[in-house]
This record gives sequence, structure tokens and C-alpha cells, in this order.
Amino acid sequence: MTVTQGISTPVYPEHLLETIQQQLTLSCRLSIHCLENPSEENVPIHETCGTAQHEPPCEEGCRRRLHEAVFRAIEEQKPAVFRCPEGILNFAAPFWDERNRICCILGAGIRENSPAEPSANPVERFREADSSKDATGLEDGDLQPSADLEEVESAAETVQEILLSVLKKNPYAQTLEKSTGQLRTLTDVTAEIEQCRDSEQVSALIAEFLVVLFNLSAVIVLLVDETGADFFVKKALGQAPEEFNQGAIRKVLNENPPGRVVPIDDARSLFPGERKRPALCLSLVDGERHLGLLALFGGSFLARDQLLIELLTGRAAAKLGRLAWEDQSRIEKGRQERLVEMICTLSLVKTRQELFRQTVDLAADLLRASRGSLMLVDVTGENLVMVAARGMSESLAKNMTVRIGTSIAGRVANNGTPLLVANIEKDRRIATSNRPRFKTKSFLSVPLALRDKTIGVLNLADKEGENPFNQTDLDLLMTFAKHVASMTERAEIFENADQMEELAMTDPLTGIYNRRFLERRLDEELSRSSRHKLEFTVILLDLDHFKRYNDLVGHLGGDRALQKSAELLLHSARDMDIVTRFGGEEFCIVLPATSKRESIFVADRIRRAIENEPFPQEKNLPSENLTVSIGVATFPKDGDTAEVLLQSADRALYHAKETGRNRIVLSEPPTSVKFGRQLG
Repeated sequence: MTVTQGISTPVYPEHLLETIQQQLTLSCRLSIHCLENPSEENVPIHETCGTAQHEPPCEEGCRRRLHEAVFRAIEEQKPAVFRCPEGILNFAAPFWDERNRICCILGAGIRENSPAEPSANPVERFREADSSKDATGLEDGDLQPSADLEEVESAAETVQEILLSVLKKNPYAQTLEKSTGQLRTLTDVTAEIEQCRDSEQVSALIAEFLVVLFNLSAVIVLLVDETGADFFVKKALGQAPEEFNQGAIRKVLNENPPGRVVPIDDARSLFPGERKRPALCLSLVDGERHLGLLALFGGSFLARDQLLIELLTGRAAAKLGRLAWEDQSRIEKGRQERLVEMICTLSLVKTRQELFRQTVDLAADLLRASRGSLMLVDVTGENLVMVAARGMSESLAKNMTVRIGTSIAGRVANNGTPLLVANIEKDRRIATSNRPRFKTKSFLSVPLALRDKTIGVLNLADKEGENPFNQTDLDLLMTFAKHVASMTERAEIFENADQMEELAMTDPLTGIYNRRFLERRLDEELSRSSRHKLEFTVILLDLDHFKRYNDLVGHLGGDRALQKSAELLLHSARDMDIVTRFGGEEFCIVLPATSKRESIFVADRIRRAIENEPFPQEKNLPSENLTVSIGVATFPKDGDTAEVLLQSADRALYHAKETGRNRIVLSEPPTSVKFGRQLG
């Protein structure tokens, strides 16, 4: 056979090596070489044998033994197995390519299970010089396939058989058939990716597909967290590393084209603790948004394999991007709906203190914060006073005062500008150490403004999961704060109106309700009792000989007696009863859902309370103490309107006065039920 000097590569090395790798059970490092002039100088040293020794005497020994094995294989037309000076098993399997050139499949890097005693040679010097390397020249922990000599010989024969089988067929047709099959599989997988409902399913699907299709030892999918700053393991298959270097991974993603395969010869820089095995890394990118990283371990990839992986990764990243957008939209929609619910809840609150408490609680729930506070500008306009807090002692919160212009909240109140801080120690606007009582270094502080005037500050801290607050959180809290400011003014108006109404409905001397309130309350009770077919009772009472008592003690003494009597009525009545001043020394009590018989016990308790209570100079009265006469009328028997009912109670009261005072008279004639002493 005529040959020319030089080394060349056959037309279809990728297909040939791929076919052998798929059918060979023994793990080893394969390469293919074509020798146009097979001389010792042109036989290449196998660069992938796995040994770290590539200098004399290793190179010299390898070249000689490799040359002998290759030419023995060519001459005998069958595989030849040999050991290199490092004791590593290798083999050469000859074949002739389509241009009738002599070629060899070289398999190497196999550690012998029971290695022969190494002959004395200069390599020993290298072993002694580097004690961290074993007899193969590999560093501790490096991967190295191992087998018996017989297994290597059997593998070499298998390679020879594969060569004979493959070379009988059209290699291009086989390559096309395989590529078509892979593309068909890719189409099916991408269609399945489109059906995935969440990132968990997408990650699991691509990891499983890659492990099976390329016979990988491990696949790991890292995704960015909600902050967009850090990665977390979403899916791991096989012997995946447990640790990863956040900074190194970000550097790889930033320095390489998005979505392209990045070969990593030593993955330990990205995954500390990882054994020395090569990896392929690809960034998961949707548009300009980095979603994560895909890392593949233990595979041997051809150029078209890498293109296939890039296509799959691109489809997966696009789906992950859509899912992330849908999740974010769902979260934002949920937040907006929750915001509307909260505003509706606050709109029903009429007291300021309840509004303040709910404002802090709802704001903290909205942004998942465990701490929060609401501070309002005091009447002087110079200080902020804490009116509600979450995650703080109530007694401490009540005494918290901040001068406007000082501290964080004071500065926000002073300039009216919201403050979003991700890290209090690194933010130049703050630049201070984190406060001891806070778990995280991030917080939000927004002003409450009403007609361009700051009326307070709303603060949140310690977000759930110890994540920093972001711009979305700030925007949502600002919207919430605008509504709170207007509701604060509204609650103040309501409170003032309630206070004015309370004053209008309250007797200024005794502090109990007045006749105006009684009339309104009687109308309500008449309507309710008519609707539900209930009874209710009215008690009308008058202090006996009060005009004479007033002359004895004077007007101020008389006023004190009326005040004391009102207190006794409130104490003797039930919580459900309505106690009012009817006029002068007369009082009226409404007993809801109470029959006439049940009302007798309340009325007598009141009569005895007045009788037994000491009053100044009461010994000078005809009865020698201050007493009360009581008339009782019940709806509907004694009247079905407020006017008729009061008239019935008044007649009963008059009868009690006429029959001796200090007694109770029921309004149903002709029988009078009397309690107490008979007085003439």
C-alpha cells in the first residue's frame, strides 16, 4: 500500500467513536488516529491516557510501547494491549478508512486491578518527587477506570468487532439516521416541556432526558431565587455535587455567551468538593434575564450533541421564563386583590386606634414582614409618636418618640421621601451597623402624606425568609400608605362626630344618657321587639322629697346627690339595660327583652341601693333617708308606642308616690304590687 508521510483524521471520527462508546461496557478514554506514514515518529502519544506525566522518561516510554502495540496490531490485523511505564493499560485496534489509510482506535487510561510488578525505570523518581500522586500519576480523588487485563483484551476485541460492523455500512447514513432520531426525540421532549405546569416539572424533565440520552453520571439544575442574586438547587440526578460556588457560577455565566455550551475541564472551581471530572455548563437565559445554570457531568459530547443540548436548554429556558412571568403575575394579582381587601377592611374602621393597629398588621401581612410600626406627627409638629407596632412590646411602643429630622423614620418624615434599604450596613444613605433587635438588614420606611403634608411614617422590617425588600414591595406599600393617610383623616372626623353626638346624647351633670337618647333608643327597641315579638320594660323612677333635700344641702349638694344616684343606677342595672336621666330628679331605665315579672328584681335592687346608700343630711327628711319611687310598664301590654308606654310608667310612678313612696308599682291596674315600707 502506498502511503505518504503525515497524520490525518478520518472523515467520520465522531460517529465512529460515538458508536464504540455506546456499545463498549468498559469505561476508557478513546481517540482515533490515521497514519499515512506509520513510522515511530508519527505514532502519536495518547494524550488522554489519564496520567499527569508527559515529560521524559514517561514520554519516551509511552512512545516506544505505543509504537510497538500499534505496529503489532497492524501487522497481525487484530487488537494489541500494552502497559505504559506508569502501569496503565491501553490498547490499539487497527482498521482501514474509506480512503484505504491505516487507522487505529486507541483506548487508554485503564487502571489494572492487579498490576504487575513495575520494572525498575526512571519513572520511580517522579513518584518519589510527588507523594500526592499514586502509581498512575493521578492526584488523590481523581477518577480512573479500572479492569483486569482479560477485560481490557476483551474490550479491545469488542472494538475490533464494532469496527468491522460499522465500516461495512455507510457512515454518513448512520450519522444522519442517528441525528434524525435525536431531533425527533428533541421534538417530543420540547412538546412535553410545553405541557409542564411549574419549574419543578421542567427541571426534572430536562435532567432525566439528558442523563438517559447521553449516559451521564450526573445532572444538576440551579435556578436563581426570587431576589435574582443567588442560586439554589432545583433538581439533581445521579452523583451530583452537593455544594456550589455562587460567585464562580455567576462569573462563568457573565463571561460566556448565554445558552451556549461551556466546557469545564475541572468542575471543582464551580462545585467545591467535586471530584476531578469534566463538565458542560449552560446558562438558562430568557431574553436578558438569567434564570439559572445547567451542569452536565461524566459524558462525552460530539459537536452535534452540544447543539442538541443548546436547543433543549433554550426551549427549557423559554418555558421557565414564561412560568416565572406567570408566577410573578399571579403573585402581583394576588397582592393587588389582597390590597383591595385590606383597603375595604380599613374603610369600615371608625376609631383611629383600631385603624392604626390594623394598618400595621395588614401592611406586615401584605409584604410578609414580622416587624412593623406606625408613627404619627404629634400636635407640636416636631416629633413622631409611635401609635401602633408589631413585633415590639406594647409598653415600649407607647413610649417611643422620635424627633423629626433625626433617625431613619425622622428623616423620612422630614423629607417626605420613601426609603428602601436592602442592606443597612452597605447602603451609603445609612451606613451603620444593623440594629440588634432586627434579624435582617433590610427595611422599608414610607411617609404618610395628606395634601402634601407628612402626617406620619409607616415602617416594615424582617421580611419572611430573611429576604431583602424590593422595588415591588415599596410600590405596593406606597399605594397602601396613600389610602391609610386619607383614612386616618376620615377616622378622626368620625371620632370627632361621635364625640359631638355623645355630648349631645349625654346629660352633662350625671354623665349618663339624656332624654333625647332615650327617645331614639325607645324607637329602636319598639321596632326590634315588634319584629321579633318580644317584650321589653320601662322603669321610671323619682327621688322622694328631693326638693326638700335640695333646700337642706343646697344646689351643689343636690347635684352631688343626683350624680351619686346615677352611679348607683348604673351599678344596679344590667349591662344590657339603658340608664337615662329623664329630667330633674327623675330617671328612666329601658330593659330590653325583659318581661314585667323579670323587671321587678332589677327595680327592687335599685330601690334598695338608693335606700341603703348614705347621703348628707338625709336624716332631716320625713323618711329620715333619701329613697326612690318606681313605676313599671311593659311593651306591648301597657303600650305599643313610646308615648303610651311612658305614660303608663308615669301613672304607676304617681301611684307609688301617692301610696307612700319608696316602693315599686306595676302599671296594670287594679292590682298594685308593693315592695318596701308602708309610708304615710
